[in-house]
Amino acid sequence: MNFFILEDQWIEQINLEKVLNSIAKEQQIAVATIKAYATVDELTAHLPAPSMDNVYLLGLEVAGDTKAGLKVSRLVRQYDPYATIIFITVHDELLPATYRYQAAALDFISKGTANITERLRQDIVLVNQKIKQIKQLNQPTILLKIGTGYTRIALADILYFAPTPATRTSHFST
Repeated sequence: MNFFILEDQWIEQINLEKVLNSIAKEQQIAVATIKAYATVDELTAHLPAPSMDNVYLLGLEVAGDTKAGLKVSRLVRQYDPYATIIFITVHDELLPATYRYQAAALDFISKGTANITERLRQDIVLVNQKIKQIKQLNQPTILLKIGTGYTRIALADILYFAPTPATRTSHFST
């Protein structure tokens, strides 16, 4: 999983990085990248390759612009349509605006709440489950006749096939 933070307060950047590392370790989630950016220009100049593994944690107010995070979310959504966006802000009043910007954000977390870590944990677990499901759907499978029916099995789950020449069948082990 790759995390990209847009937050202009460096202490908040450090806290978010610590929380993300802690959650990833606790949930045994592999983290490839955690990068924090203080300005919109820095983030947009370093947008990664589009991937469902990308998670953007966006502050709404950056350098005095209360809608900077919303503007970035629109750009991120156009560039990286399968990424996850999570807003973290003190501007609760801007929640309705996130819908107008069509950011399709997973969550809107208020910095004023005491359960930021728990909300992030729930979000990251949900994103990780979604990624696993999608990757499982994209696995190559094989359709096998079993008795009078059929079953679909992922090729990666099959250990071996063993032919049974006498009955002209095969056995497989998963």
